[in-house]
Amino acid sequence: MAEPAPVPTSHFRLFTPTAVPAEPWAGAPWTGVSVLVAEAAAGPLAGELARELALAGARVQALDVVELTGRRTDGTAPVPRQARALTEPAGPRWLVWVSAHGGTGQAPLSSADGARTLAELACLRALVKELAEGWERHGPGGLLLVTAADGRSGGSRAGPDPAGGALAGFARALGDEYPSVATLLVDAGRGPHLSAARRIALMGRPSSGQHALGLSAGGCWTTRLTALPLTDHGQDASTPGLLDALREPGAAILVSGGTTGIVGDALGAAAERLSGPLPGKLVLLERAPHVPERRRHHPSRPPAARSALPRLRGTGVTVDHEVIDICDVRAMRALGEWLGLLGLTVRTVLHGTGSGHPFKLTEKPADAWENTAAARIAGFHNLLDAAGDGLRLAVVHGSASAGLPGRTDSASGDEYLATAVARLRAERRDVTAQCVAWPVRDHTGTDELPYTQRLESTGPWNLDPDQGARWATAITAQARTLPAHVVLLPVPLTGQAAVGCAPVERGVPWTR
Repeated sequence: MAEPAPVPTSHFRLFTPTAVPAEPWAGAPWTGVSVLVAEAAAGPLAGELARELALAGARVQALDVVELTGRRTDGTAPVPRQARALTEPAGPRWLVWVSAHGGTGQAPLSSADGARTLAELACLRALVKELAEGWERHGPGGLLLVTAADGRSGGSRAGPDPAGGALAGFARALGDEYPSVATLLVDAGRGPHLSAARRIALMGRPSSGQHALGLSAGGCWTTRLTALPLTDHGQDASTPGLLDALREPGAAILVSGGTTGIVGDALGAAAERLSGPLPGKLVLLERAPHVPERRRHHPSRPPAARSALPRLRGTGVTVDHEVIDICDVRAMRALGEWLGLLGLTVRTVLHGTGSGHPFKLTEKPADAWENTAAARIAGFHNLLDAAGDGLRLAVVHGSASAGLPGRTDSASGDEYLATAVARLRAERRDVTAQCVAWPVRDHTGTDELPYTQRLESTGPWNLDPDQGARWATAITAQARTLPAHVVLLPVPLTGQAAVGCAPVERGVPWTR
């Protein structure tokens, strides 16, 4: 009797995004193409780009995005006349968004970076929503996000630029939603603006569906996901473990993101390995939903963190549970002061970003979109501020669903976090900082079922909770010998033979 065919299983390998040189795109002429150039920050670059594109034959309109920053009573940004034209039959199908600030590296990473980025993302969302409606009604065009960070993938010699990372995440996710549309990140550098603008115009209009190239001051680049060595066991003695601070009297660990998904699995697994006296305190922060969401959804739902409290306390861990909006600056500052009055020093911060809601950019309400991005960006900065100078370990787990359609908000926030963690590691040598991106995970209670099933039909994408907890522990245990941004991806196996373990080349920004 013939032996049954081997059943494909999932093997997961660790990668990190690496910028590599690439050939420039061969663009089509701009002649007759209608383009809206939006200036997100004061400076000469937007004006130079508008002039050069006009000289190249484009029909150019200009917009200062300060016109998008006001608020109406429904919480959405007002849309000026130029933006409304994006939905009209003869309106622009192309948007050039010029974000020339950020990435100087002269000031330490702070909540001001997060606030500025959130404001820019809110304006970008409002404008691209109109643009995407025009694509849906009248045919595709493109989006060029132009930064001036003087480096690759939003980085500069002075330090990585989190705002550039947020734009990169937005471009990637928008390309997932509209695969026939060109979405590119362009880093014009900090050289003469005229030469950068002329170079962009002379390269021509990127072809439809092109998402694979970026332009930096040093040339074109793409991103390769380079495999990293990692085992699912072993501890680097120089790296603090996820819950090691609990062994220290007067130490505290702040955990954001409830206890669902990978954060909860990793916490439980790490707690069960602890032994001996545990004088430190674990503080679980369950996010209080903002008011509009609280009125619409689950008005009496008990906080999810409560389900994990008995398990954690059963291992001897002292656990506090706080319902708090991590995006609320005053509330988080008060939390830090309260911990200080108790004589506690925050040694570890664990930030889980959650999933958000899977709606396309044109369908998701403005407040829900901005709320998802804020939970990642503002929440991260508020956690760092609450921790203060005593911080020694900061671990961020990105959303397991950020690479799925309808996730421009999650992708923007997760890419911001990845870059912010790298900058935190560079600025504070006494802090072990790490950002881990995950594939879609198979976990009870997930809201990703339709997307999860679709991914299952194309390959073994899911990682079960026990595997996830082991990998999360191993990655953190080796954090100091790994890059700041790591990506856990599935590799299909047939029997014991690995297939496709070579480095994976991706576009700008990288995709799953």
